[in-house]
Amino acid sequence: VGNLTYENMIGDITTVLKELAPREVEVRTTRNDWYNMCIHPYRTIDNRIDGAVLTFVDINIQKEAQEVLQVSNREIEQARVLVHSVFELNEDPLAVLDSNHTIVIVNSAFADLLKSVPEKLKGRDLFAVKPAFFQRSDTARALKAALEKRENFRIDTPDPAASDQSVTFFIKGMTLPAETGQPHRMLLQFVKE
Repeated sequence: VGNLTYENMIGDITTVLKELAPREVEVRTTRNDWYNMCIHPYRTIDNRIDGAVLTFVDINIQKEAQEVLQVSNREIEQARVLVHSVFELNEDPLAVLDSNHTIVIVNSAFADLLKSVPEKLKGRDLFAVKPAFFQRSDTARALKAALEKRENFRIDTPDPAASDQSVTFFIKGMTLPAETGQPHRMLLQFVKE
């Protein structure tokens, strides 16, 4: 007990003896070892409370796993911020879709193209957001077919925002590799020629 860095042990024992309810606390030793400490009231054979029983279970492996997970979560968050920043730096409209045509991420240029904001587009079916946007030149059919093939593609279409049909607009798609068993993703880039 002398090598624990836990300072409230006497207070916790007192509380357990007063309330007759067990208490669990994670404690660390001066050597940085972690234990799950359980404090239970000690009952004698004749059902009297005569002190407390403390048990210690080694949880070093759990603590190491928690630390690795925290580091991984920080790295994932940094990667997410980086991806969003790169997306926003690109002046071309960009979107990432999942295998069900659901929007995963878009940049502001893409949201502007659809006369929306990024927050309102995330999680929505691309073809349901602005159906009229994809109606010209059978763009929706070509885009859906390309997405199903899971191959990189380019689709030429008139600019859906322009009244002049001669303005060319193309959609480039790039398959983003996924781990086995994970759904694929597709990066779309909308570019005026």
